Amino acid sequence: MIRSKHYERSSDLNKITQFVLKKSDTLALGLIIFLYIVGIGLLTQNPQLITSLTALMLVLQVGLLFFVMRRNSKLLLWLLAAIGVAGFLVEAIGVNTGILFGEYQYGSALGPKLFGTPLLIGVNWFLVTVCAVSMVRAIKESPKYSAVVSASVLVAYDFVLERFATKFDLWQWEGGGIPLKNYVTWWILGYIFSAIIIKKVTHARYVFIFTYARLLLVLHIVFFVITMGIQ
Repeated sequence: MIRSKHYERSSDLNKITQFVLKKSDTLALGLIIFLYIVGIGLLTQNPQLITSLTALMLVLQVGLLFFVMRRNSKLLLWLLAAIGVAGFLVEAIGVNTGILFGEYQYGSALGPKLFGTPLLIGVNWFLVTVCAVSMVRAIKESPKYSAVVSASVLVAYDFVLERFATKFDLWQWEGGGIPLKNYVTWWILGYIFSAIIIKKVTHARYVFIFTYARLLLVLHIVFFVITMGIQ
């Protein structure tokens, strides 16, 4: 009888805990939507302020990603470290040699730099790859082609992003033109990073990460569309 009451109390406590966690996850999604609404408002009033807040928004987005997956964050930390370091190194080589992407230089929007490369650029690679993979999960693409589709989504994303890179002081290309090899390198990196995430993030408990990432990608697209309308 005592044991039965103990189990009932434990069950009630678990239900309360799950309810609170679900509420906090919903609040996290609401917060990121609110931040983008504020960002769009600032864009219409003071576009230069958006540039100064870009690095902070990137950190907040990744921070909220880990918040919603706080109960299963070890794998995500490993992925962030692996993709983050690899992304930074590739970008550093690209900026300093021009071999991988072409001749370009980073602006100030993404924060402090090392070897002419923003320290947060690897974090950005992690975030946009998770977003791309989330779209593949949404359409239930065959695992055999998932990384191919995800890499293609990333290239399409970069193609749109390039229209705003100079405006928001993200980076600028020497001569103004964008070399074809930029997109080729984006696809190759996107394929590798996507394949890693697709292979590692398989358990059902990670489903919510893709819900969050899809929301982020939709918000990015909305932001781009509104920006085009303002220009």
